[in-house]
Amino acid sequence: MGLLNAASWLKGTIDGWLDTIESLDPSKNLKGVGKVAGTLNKFNPLHHLTKTHDGEKYQDLRPSEVFEDVLVDARFRPGAPVGTVEVEVICAGGWTSVGVGDAFSAEDCYALVVLDGGVGITSIKDNAKVPAWSADERRAFRFRIVDPAATLYVAIFDDDPNPLQSDDPIGRCAVGLRSLAPNAAYDAWFPLVFAATEGEALANAGRALVADEPLATAATNAAGKHTQKDSRGAVRLRVKVTWDDGGMTMAKSALTDLLGEAKPQYVTFPATKGGKALRENVRFAMYGEGACPHDAVNEPFSIGRVSDHAHELVDVLLGAVSGLKDRIVALVMYRNPVRSLVALVAWLTSVSNGARAVAWLWLIAALDLRDTLAGVREDDKAKQGHNIVPRVARPQFPMLAWAKAIATGTKAVQHPTSDEEFQAAKKSARGDAESVAIELMLEEWRASGKVKVVEEEDEEEDVVDEDDYKSKKRDAAPMKRFRSIHILKPFLEPVQRLLLGLLLPLRALNALATGRADPVATATLAAACLAIGLGTMFYAHFIHSYVMWLLGWFFTILLYIIGVALFGPQNYFLVKAHVKKKRERQRLRALAGFDPNGHAALQIQDFYRKYTKKLKNLAAEAKKRAHDEKLAEKNRIAEEAKAKAEQEKLFQEAQARRAAVAKADRAHLQALHARQEDKALGPIKAKKNSHALSRHTVKYLRISEDNRTFIYEDPPNKGGFGSHESKSVHLKNVTSVAPYDASKPQMLKFKAGHKEYEFNCESQHERTLLALGLRAATARLAKHPSMVGKGGLLRLAVPAKPLGFLNAALTERNVAFPEPFRSRILPESKELVAQEESTRGATGAPPAPDAGDASPAGTPCTCEVA
Repeated sequence: MGLLNAASWLKGTIDGWLDTIESLDPSKNLKGVGKVAGTLNKFNPLHHLTKTHDGEKYQDLRPSEVFEDVLVDARFRPGAPVGTVEVEVICAGGWTSVGVGDAFSAEDCYALVVLDGGVGITSIKDNAKVPAWSADERRAFRFRIVDPAATLYVAIFDDDPNPLQSDDPIGRCAVGLRSLAPNAAYDAWFPLVFAATEGEALANAGRALVADEPLATAATNAAGKHTQKDSRGAVRLRVKVTWDDGGMTMAKSALTDLLGEAKPQYVTFPATKGGKALRENVRFAMYGEGACPHDAVNEPFSIGRVSDHAHELVDVLLGAVSGLKDRIVALVMYRNPVRSLVALVAWLTSVSNGARAVAWLWLIAALDLRDTLAGVREDDKAKQGHNIVPRVARPQFPMLAWAKAIATGTKAVQHPTSDEEFQAAKKSARGDAESVAIELMLEEWRASGKVKVVEEEDEEEDVVDEDDYKSKKRDAAPMKRFRSIHILKPFLEPVQRLLLGLLLPLRALNALATGRADPVATATLAAACLAIGLGTMFYAHFIHSYVMWLLGWFFTILLYIIGVALFGPQNYFLVKAHVKKKRERQRLRALAGFDPNGHAALQIQDFYRKYTKKLKNLAAEAKKRAHDEKLAEKNRIAEEAKAKAEQEKLFQEAQARRAAVAKADRAHLQALHARQEDKALGPIKAKKNSHALSRHTVKYLRISEDNRTFIYEDPPNKGGFGSHESKSVHLKNVTSVAPYDASKPQMLKFKAGHKEYEFNCESQHERTLLALGLRAATARLAKHPSMVGKGGLLRLAVPAKPLGFLNAALTERNVAFPEPFRSRILPESKELVAQEESTRGATGAPPAPDAGDASPAGTPCTCEVA
């Protein structure tokens, strides 16, 4: 019997390998064999000596064949979806080799995409200094978003095959959805950062100097050695944000968040070792090097960071003062004649009525914010005639578009990037980058003594821990902790944390004033300033004079009353009455003739007064005690009523939640049975993972019509040894259904009793249908339905919104914007595509794919719970 079982196992294993070989497509260069070879090469000692793959030459700009629908459990979402975001990770590269990669090979890169509680992971590109993902690989993701102010996080990691070590982060970027134009497709490069240091910011500012250099050597060649030594590169994304109502909810979201109650949102992970490692990677993508939901200012300590934060704080404050000075100079120099005339009218009208000055300040602030959203320059470049700001480099949601969206929900028409804009962007970016390079070169010369400073002061050299800025091997701990043996850490670490804590809200306010990072919030602020200014102007023009007249009369009457009270004739009669009363008291005292000295009468009177006072005190205490008891009883009744109302509210919410879950369960089961009955698509196929060597046993999966049994069986045409295998699992024995794992999007896993089942489905959509159907059917039969599918979860809070209504990207030192010298807004029609094709060769622009024909093969999941 044992021999027959061994023969059956061997036969099943061989059949699985033969099925895999027969399924290979020669037109795809045997990618299946390439994946097997790549897996085996990880254990080959010569694997690290192979040739590095340069993906920059092989960027696949075709529309992705399949968009993976990133699903979020409806139990952890604060509302219903309001829009869709499609993200394609095309390419990445340009980072320095210091502290990145292995000793003898390039990086094994993959991208992690996090948005609104959902997580997507691309395929791994082995030995890729410049990883590029093709259209048939896992690179495209579709998110259904609930929060219009959500932030898109993209991080690049170096995969480590050693299970004892975690993956090394290379860089990350944070893109606010409200910073992108609605219904517009972007093909853009976004800069990456790791520690948000000044060197990384300068590298991103000077990247235009190496735009024509190969990405693999851009940070180390002669052109980039001055500016790119701390570079973390950039990532090329194709992003499109589509709102269900045309953008009305997004336009109102800043005001809604400001007036409403903040609802926390979480990213969930399976409670496994892989889930903990994924949570750490997601934490880096959302919070950076060391921060977390419980400590937003956690980072490695070094004197260099203290100095860096101090410099940034001074730059922010001086920038605000300089910006105010530039505004005044622009008004004085008549760079904008209309605005200067408005300032003149404001000054002249405020002389006679001081209340108008406040109104004019609000109105001018609203106009400045409106100009910021329009991308108008009033600096030295505008004076020289360079007032062309590329559309990609401007705020993507102007004031007029915001007003139309909030009023009617009209979709704004987005025009593709023109040749003139692209050339202006390249020219402007290169000029800014050259200024950065010159400043860095002067700093190096001053440090080396080639250029003498006018006033030299003796300064102590800072002791900087070099390891603080290098990427180290990180453990799988969910929240990051750093150790340092620096002798000054106990004294300077609180200063470092204080400076970073001050910088976070200042960064948000600075980004709010610039308008590009969150144009919806800036437009909302501009509208608020306009409303306050108009209301104040109405008050100053029509009401202020009457208010001042009333206040004048009030103070006049008050002075009359005080004079009459002090010196009026009534004081004569009051004094007479007081003297009369005093004499009456003396006469009554003299009536006590039995006591010559009057001591007895005085004692009686004093006793009576004290006794009367005591009785009054006792009465007051009794009255106060009765009042307190009555108030306590009233408060107790109010608290009981409040607790009862709260309990009733919780009960109603629980009932509504149970009804919603039951409705969703019915929808999940209906969708699953509809898929099982679809003869055109055939049965749901999956490969059962029974043991290490038998990973290609194809099974047909289904749930019985009575929703009580899960059945997996061999295909009917299976030949060879052994009989046709058909097994079933009663769903009342299922104790848990594993949640969605972004690292294994097609893996269906559940546990029944002490046995665990794993099936690798052919598509992520079918895996989702089976998982949700299993959870719905199991919850009806389980003894403890509340525990089914909910136990064994880890979660990580999404970064909170600064000031309660801004997107979380505003607290970043380097908010990720599209690099204008190599980013475009894609056309939507074929005519615009043809026009772009004709101008692409002359401009040197990155090729723009046909967004109009970008019809992904994947279909959105219909079983998502709203």
